[in-house]
Amino acid sequence: MTRPSLKNKGLNIHIRTEARHIWRITGIFEGYDGLAVVRTIDREKGMIELLSSKDQEDELREMLENLSKEITIIVLD
Repeated sequence: MTRPSLKNKGLNIHIRTEARHIWRITGIFEGYDGLAVVRTIDREKGMIELLSSKDQEDELREMLENLSKEITIIVLD
């Protein structure tokens, strides 16, 4: 049996925010079951990585855009 390829199915988005907002971003994405996993890269620099599937990219980027109206978020990629 051949396993389906997972190549190019993943999505990693790196963002920068103020360190004090990391908890808020993490909480929001944890509340949306399955949208993204949040990984803190560098707390002091406010660097976060969002891990998701490419199928959810539009929803994830829309959420980041809306959230950036309330707190500082810079999408790096």
